[in-house]
Amino acid sequence: MNHIKRIDTIVGGEKPDRIPVSFWRHFFHLETTASGLAQAMLDFQRKYDWDLMKVNPRASYHIEVWGAEVEYSGDEYRKPRIVRYPVNLSSDWNNIVAMNADAPALAEQLQVLEQISQELNGSVYFLQTVFSPLSIAGDLVSKPEVLINNMETIPSKVHQALRNITDTFIEYCKAILKTGAAGIFFATTEWATKDNLSEEKYLEFGKPYDLEILNAVSDAKFNVLHVCKSNNMLPLFTDYPFQILSYADKDPGNIGFDKAHELFPGKVIMGGIGAKDMLQHASPEELRKEAGEKLGQIPTSRLILGPSCSIPPETPEKNLKALREWAESYKLTKFHTN
Repeated sequence: MNHIKRIDTIVGGEKPDRIPVSFWRHFFHLETTASGLAQAMLDFQRKYDWDLMKVNPRASYHIEVWGAEVEYSGDEYRKPRIVRYPVNLSSDWNNIVAMNADAPALAEQLQVLEQISQELNGSVYFLQTVFSPLSIAGDLVSKPEVLINNMETIPSKVHQALRNITDTFIEYCKAILKTGAAGIFFATTEWATKDNLSEEKYLEFGKPYDLEILNAVSDAKFNVLHVCKSNNMLPLFTDYPFQILSYADKDPGNIGFDKAHELFPGKVIMGGIGAKDMLQHASPEELRKEAGEKLGQIPTSRLILGPSCSIPPETPEKNLKALREWAESYKLTKFHTN
């Protein structure tokens, strides 16, 4: 099978010829221009020939729409720093108005996707990273505690800002699909964890807006829901419209792949390799063993091997190559679906 057929097969609930594999990372020193980011993503894809390409733009693009100012390190290993946050006073939430998809920060990312689409020419599915509205609201302020406090003290202002963020990103996500992207990689970042927020608060300030975004792109080939961090809220997402679930199964308080498969029986699960621990420190042999163990946890027709989250730029190349080679060599004729 080629990459497209392999992903179509597994999303359709059938067993592909082998386990698909995909890893993704930032290129901090190349994310400042559309051409630089597009070329970095394409070079990484060509180097490892992943079955699915997740575009990793600079995370700050989501808030640059409303005037966030960013200081770039120019260093491949050091992420940009926000030097001006759009919301510093309670009244600043009034400035978070609905924007169009041609806002400069969004238009730049659409240009990236168009270049990637042209270069890939239908050979590999690619997805754009989009943060949830609550995640974007959380990045508009200097620290999470500010938003958490504002949820309590000025909930109507926060809801209005979330309404405008959602409207902005609905239009933008629709534009993403027009570039040829297969869908979106929808990330909750640090907001769907009980370490930061109660489930009741997420149901009020997160879920309604999440559903609007995902429903707006329900005609995509497929969408990925990425739930970050430890002690996550996976049970809140069982009715979300998506096809592939991405999360860190080994993080404290999170359920394993077997339990996630029971919770999301119709979904593909992508992950299995800890991005910031095992992938950095384990040997290639240990990583191959870990990948093989995932095959016993969920049906082989439901797994895409990948990272728990975006991998650090300093990830050893030998480890990525080992996992890519493992996926290529372990044909599913050796296994039975569960």
